[in-house]
Amino acid sequence: MVCRSLLLLLESKGYIELPARKFIPHNPLAKRKKPCGVRVDQTPIKCSVGELFPIKLEQVRKTAFEKLINGLISDHHYLGYTQPVGEHLKYIAFAGERPVACLVWGSPPWYIGARDRFIGWSQKSRENNLSSDR
Repeated sequence: MVCRSLLLLLESKGYIELPARKFIPHNPLAKRKKPCGVRVDQTPIKCSVGELFPIKLEQVRKTAFEKLINGLISDHHYLGYTQPVGEHLKYIAFAGERPVACLVWGSPPWYIGARDRFIGWSQKSRENNLSSDR
């Protein structure tokens, strides 16, 4: 999907010309509905961070809370919500029963040249360190 998106972007910028599509496969995820808005207590919290404890961090992927995190991100994140690609983790931090933070991590791409150069990885180091056999 990522490769296809890149090819379509390159075509839209005029760098390449793709062959005509032979068929359009059915993709039910292409017209995914925007997450529903959610209502949560948004009154300002007027206390020190220490007074919020204990903070409970809940993994919410594939739970009833997943709709909550998707809706909160859709409503409050400046980029809105986009379904993460590939493996990912979703967590909500709760102070009591109140959600106070949403955290989402997506799996990194297999190859990121800038990352590998910054870390100092050679091709062989990258293969060893990112081995799927570990």
